[in-house]
Formats: sequence, structure tokens, C-alpha cells
Amino acid sequence: MNLQLTSEEIDAVILSILCNGALSFASQSGLDYDYDRQHYKAIKEANPILNCYEDVLLGMLKDGGKIQIIDQEGGEDSEYNKDLTLKLATEQLSNVTDPEFAEYVITSVREEGDAETDYSILQFILYDEIVFG
Repeated sequence: MNLQLTSEEIDAVILSILCNGALSFASQSGLDYDYDRQHYKAIKEANPILNCYEDVLLGMLKDGGKIQIIDQEGGEDSEYNKDLTLKLATEQLSNVTDPEFAEYVITSVREEGDAETDYSILQFILYDEIVFG
């Protein structure tokens, strides 16, 4: 299987991850997230049409920003500390060959996913596999 997404579909998958609570769901695995508050504010002020939190976060990613995924239990040197960027998401979602990952992505594109589905996609994007059950 070789699944290739358009940039619009990639944006939709990222927005689903942000909206469906995958980042909050990750806290059950000891992961937290952070981002540049000044960049967030600048994107929000420059784009008044972006009225919800998740749209602004996606706007930050589209502007070259990042969302830092932080392993609370592993410390600053943890292999699970990663940056979610649009570049990384695009690379991972542009040529999906893993059947399990493809199934999750298809579910998300069909807007049938939930926090668990999107958390699985987030893990595939960041770690190339599901690390945290």
C-alpha cells in the first residue's frame, strides 16, 4: 500500500490531531506539549479569521513554527522529545507505506477518527511507530 496525501489532506489530518485531543491524550503517556507563545500571538493577530486555538496552532506550523512534544518522565535527553513541524508531518504523510498507519490516516481523512486514532497518527509522525499503546 502506498498512500499519498495532498497538502490540504495533510492540513486536515494535522487539524484533526489538534482538535480531537491527541495532544491531551498524550499526557496519559507522560508526554506534554509546548509552543512559542509569542509566535502564537503573532499568528492570531495577523490572521483574525483564525478564531479557534487549534486553527492558530496549525497556522503556526504553516508559518514554520513547531509544537514541542516533551517526555515528562524521560527528561531533556529523552528520545521521545520531538518537534512536530509541518515539514515532518508532510514528509511522514506524503508517502505512507505502513498498512496500520495508512488505516489510521484514512480514518482521519474521512473524519471518522477520535483522540486515540489521532494520537496513533501523531506517534507515527513523530516516532515511525506506535510507542505508547
